[in-house]
Amino acid sequence: MTDHRPSAEKIATLQNIGCSLRQLRQEHSLSIEEVAERTRIQPRLLRALEDGQTDILPEPVYIQGMIKKYGESLGVNSLELAKSVPADQMQIVPLKSNRWDGFNRPQIRPVHLYLSYIFMLLAAISALSHSLNNSIQSLEAANKPTDAKLAAVKSTETVAEQPTVAAAVNEPLELEVSAKSASWVKVVVDGQPAFEGRLNPGNAKTWTAKRELILTTGNAGGLVVTKNNTQLPELGAPGEKREVKFQSEKS
Repeated sequence: MTDHRPSAEKIATLQNIGCSLRQLRQEHSLSIEEVAERTRIQPRLLRALEDGQTDILPEPVYIQGMIKKYGESLGVNSLELAKSVPADQMQIVPLKSNRWDGFNRPQIRPVHLYLSYIFMLLAAISALSHSLNNSIQSLEAANKPTDAKLAAVKSTETVAEQPTVAAAVNEPLELEVSAKSASWVKVVVDGQPAFEGRLNPGNAKTWTAKRELILTTGNAGGLVVTKNNTQLPELGAPGEKREVKFQSEKS
């Protein structure tokens, strides 16, 4: 079986790097906790990096990132220092002594993070779609007209289409004619002849029509005409022939 443990030379290289980082930290008078706050790296991993404890550290590719962040937090360009850790050859495997509450520390790889992110994204999209569908169905149910609403609308439309119009009523037309001097008079009521003859001074006659009344006289100035109890002006000059049409008023 092939031994995947790091060689003594590679462990020594990592220990030298850790020792250099420790010296830099001490020169800046910084504690492990202060560096951890700057780099967002757990203090126990920073201590393991300084001590070269390969059984606690993660895979080499992550060690390179830790070294780079550690150096940058101290104001040092540690890119070349990080590259001295061969990520393609140095394979560090966890030992049994590396335990978290009795279990081996799990190795979280980027692919796991991507799969978890995709799963959560799909779950969120599914939940949002379900919520939108429920909202749309609720709105459709609220806006769907019921039989009672349709009946009420139809009833309103029927009333609007058949407005009630009050019938116009014609007031009766009453015409009284009295003679101041002898006058020939002809009267037609609602299209029917009602009187034709001579009125002597002092004579008076009254006619009632539903629609209209036509008065013809040969002495317009010799008559006094009263319509519905209202005396009218003289129809004309004495001896003047006139024909006047009176119509009933609508109420």
